[in-house]
Amino acid sequence: ALKSRYPGTEIEELLNDEVIVNISTNSPNRGLEQVFLTSSRTGSLVTAKALSQKKQEDIIRLSEGTLEAVDTDRIRNRKMVGRNILRPMEILKITTDALREGRVTAIRNCILAGAPATGKTDLAIMAAHTAGIQAFSLNSPKSSLVGESERKTKLMLSILKEQKGIGIIDELEMVLPMNRGGQSNDSGVTSNLMGQLQQFLSDSSLAGKVSLIATSNKPGNISAAMLSRWVVVPVLMPLLEDIPKIVSSILESLLPMQSVDISEEKP
Repeated sequence: ALKSRYPGTEIEELLNDEVIVNISTNSPNRGLEQVFLTSSRTGSLVTAKALSQKKQEDIIRLSEGTLEAVDTDRIRNRKMVGRNILRPMEILKITTDALREGRVTAIRNCILAGAPATGKTDLAIMAAHTAGIQAFSLNSPKSSLVGESERKTKLMLSILKEQKGIGIIDELEMVLPMNRGGQSNDSGVTSNLMGQLQQFLSDSSLAGKVSLIATSNKPGNISAAMLSRWVVVPVLMPLLEDIPKIVSSILESLLPMQSVDISEEKP
């Protein structure tokens, strides 16, 4: 219908109707129409990148800011090295490969637990990026208005369920209510949010469709009922002998055009 309405649209070579539909599925039609209209009026090329970017913008708007596109710039030219990082990388690759292929064996909910600066966030982003799977960052849905926190949480989880892919939560216990403890003084808001989240985490219909990858510095603060719904993967501090490789990797990411090798030097 859009190609008929906007015959002057210039579409990228190899970008056929099927690919356009796959990219823009589960997003508002008016967002797709805006891309075609712009091309028809300005002569700009409709590309896969433009369609993906527009879809991300639409999802951010529809989710009222609770979901946003994952920032892959932080892992550009970055390599994860060291023996203690290899096993978590393997586990995440198994998960993302299974999710990409729609296999129900994909881990549904995974927490990367470890001290600060062990590379947990970079691991999560890199896993989603290298697998080529749609990924979103989950932001805190809490609001000062009565009933808004519950509504936003329901909206966020509903859109994530519809979109499929990976949801990344940095500092899990800070974004969503998971803390172990007694009564809260928020008139049941926290209990409501935890109930919604537990239901989402236990939804077997999402197997092979949606996976959550979270990071946490304090997994001990998460309640037992909530923790039982996650697979906890320890991300340990690097070994002393791996420090030179890590420093070399950091320098290479800062100076990508130059080769830096200090692997033979002692730390």
